[in-house]
Amino acid sequence: TQAQGAITEGQVASLGYIRIDRYSEVISKVGLAGIDLLLTDLATMLRNHFGEAGQLARFGDDVFTVLLAGMAPQQSQEQLAGLLKKAEGHLFDIAGRTVQTTLSIGVAGLSEQTSKAQEVIDRAHRCADEIEANGIKIYNPADELAAAANRGNLVAMVQQALDNNSFRLLFQPIISLRGDSDEHYEVLLRLLSPQGEEVPAADFLAAAKDAGLAEKIDRWVVLNSVKLLSEHRSKGHNTRLFVHLSANSLQDQTLLPWLSVALKAARLPSDSLVFQISEPDAVAYLKQAKALTQGLAELHCKV
Repeated sequence: TQAQGAITEGQVASLGYIRIDRYSEVISKVGLAGIDLLLTDLATMLRNHFGEAGQLARFGDDVFTVLLAGMAPQQSQEQLAGLLKKAEGHLFDIAGRTVQTTLSIGVAGLSEQTSKAQEVIDRAHRCADEIEANGIKIYNPADELAAAANRGNLVAMVQQALDNNSFRLLFQPIISLRGDSDEHYEVLLRLLSPQGEEVPAADFLAAAKDAGLAEKIDRWVVLNSVKLLSEHRSKGHNTRLFVHLSANSLQDQTLLPWLSVALKAARLPSDSLVFQISEPDAVAYLKQAKALTQGLAELHCKV
C-alpha cells in the first residue's frame, strides 16, 4: 500500500527486499521458537538502522521490506551496505546460544514510470534471488530487456530445431555395477546456435518450457530415440535408453496413447525404454506422476 502510494504521488523512492540467508539452516539450528527470537532481534536492528527514513514491513517468513522515500536505488546503496555489515557482525542471542546470519537485499526503484507496486516488489525479489549470500543487487531495466531478448532468441532457436530436425542427441553410457551385460544409455539433448556453439541445455529448456514447447521437445526426443534404438537393436544389440520427461509431459494425458502407437510402429519391445522423471517434478505433480507411472507400467515401459 505504501509503495503504491509513492507511485501515485509520483515520488522517487526505493524498495529493498531484505531476505535472511540460509533461513532453513538457521531454523534447523535454533528451532521455530528460536527463529522468532532472531526475527524480533533483526526487526529491532532494522528499525534502529533506518529510523524515520524507512517504512518497514514483514513481508514473509524470511523477508522484510523497506521503502526509502525520496531516495533513488543508487542513493540507497550506501545505507543498505551499512545494514549488511551490521547484520554480518551481529551475534544473535537465542536462549543462550549465539547465532550469526547474513542478508541478501534486492533493490528496485519507484517512479512515475512504474504502474504497479507488485512490479517493483517482483523486481526486487528477483534481484535478491540472484544473490548467493550477503550482497546487494539493484534492478537494472537493461538487464531485463537483455534477458527477454535472450529468451526470445532461445525460443526461436528451439522452434527452428523442431521444424528442421536439427537437435542433436547424445548417448551417455550407464555402466552396471552388478555386471549386467545389457547396454544402457542416457539420452541427452543438445542444441547448436546459428554460430555453431552449443547452447547450455538448462537455458534453452527453461525458455522452451516458458514458451509451451517442452512437450514437443519431449516427443521429438522420444521419436528420434525410438528410431535410432530400433536400428541399433536390429543389429543384435540388447540396448535400453533412459529418456527424460519434463513436468509438462507429466501433465499431458495424450502422451500414453501416443507413446503406445510410436512403440508399435517401431516394433520395439516396450521395456527397451526407461523414462526418467525428476524428483521435484514428481513431488509437484504427484497425482499425475502416479497416473503416468501406472500407465507406463501397463505399456511395459520402465520408470
